[in-house]
Amino acid sequence: MNEKQKIKLNEKILKGLRLLGKGLVEHGILHRSKLKGVTHEQIFQNEYSDMERFRGEMFRIKDPDLRELTRALTNYACAFYKLIQREGVENYKRVLDDLDEIYEDLDEKYDGLGREEKELVEALKKYHIYFYRFLSKNGSENSQRVIEFLNKFFWEMDNKYYSELEGKSDDMKQLAEYLNEIKI
Repeated sequence: MNEKQKIKLNEKILKGLRLLGKGLVEHGILHRSKLKGVTHEQIFQNEYSDMERFRGEMFRIKDPDLRELTRALTNYACAFYKLIQREGVENYKRVLDDLDEIYEDLDEKYDGLGREEKELVEALKKYHIYFYRFLSKNGSENSQRVIEFLNKFFWEMDNKYYSELEGKSDDMKQLAEYLNEIKI
């Protein structure tokens, strides 16, 4: 890893990453495959397609830091799904344990990682950079408010897509434009 791109993840971040991963599998794959009556593989393919189409519409997100945070989170989710798909959905708890170990010392473990793990780390590094840029732009003294906003922003993004837009012909365009309405 590049020296200036080193990051140290604190306990709250590590816990958040684990919860994100758990949610991506339990809600994003397991629940949705059961709800839709399709295989995990079909859900993976749908998610990859959705994320690729969304990347093509991200230019519509006006705030450049929110756009890059959204891109990094999307890239993280995509890499995470590839890793889970490779290792098997039934093994997701072990994968989360393995990621915990990797995240505890990224610098030492980076060179020995597989492609999907490196994609995860690269997306995480970008998210980290844009998070702190967004935080400084919005007042680092208000860090809790910024974190709450970002949680709301990404929850609203997910909720809007799955509750209203999924399956519409211009779903990702509408989603990207909708994100401009969410204010800190």
